[in-house]
Amino acid sequence: DKRQTLRVMYQSFNANEPTEIIFYPYLLKEFRNRWFIVGSANDAKKVFNLALDRIVSMEPVDVKYVESPNFDPEHFFDNVIGVSTSIKSFPRKIKFWASKEESNYIKTKPLHHSQKIIQEFADGSCEFQIFVVINYELFSMFLSYGAGVRVISPDVVVKWMKEEVRRMRGLYEE
Repeated sequence: DKRQTLRVMYQSFNANEPTEIIFYPYLLKEFRNRWFIVGSANDAKKVFNLALDRIVSMEPVDVKYVESPNFDPEHFFDNVIGVSTSIKSFPRKIKFWASKEESNYIKTKPLHHSQKIIQEFADGSCEFQIFVVINYELFSMFLSYGAGVRVISPDVVVKWMKEEVRRMRGLYEE
């Protein structure tokens, strides 16, 4: 058995000092040219990721390796855009409209493998649906399309997008 418990000194962007974590690594995952190690700590009930570029040091430790009983490495990220998720996260139907210009890109380079075209409009715009976990990367992706994409549902995503756009607008008002 090659599984090994690690002592990781981790410097998050939000912390002034590195934190020591006794970590049970499960897999490596890449997203947007950043690598993450996915695993758990303590009782192994919560699966989370650590960005490799924020690991200050890492060494093997003589602590019993614990595997999360609910972690399925084959399917853990199936309904996820990016890396932010947990065992308790569940996917939701996300509907969104895209302009003609953005629809052409989104049709040929789907945002997620679950993507479906719900309706194509006469002006070339489209309504799409994806089935994913609601997370930071999902919001970032929608925001990256600017006014070319509008979330239709669910309400929790629409509300978050409206609030974020309001805050962004405030940055540009004099």
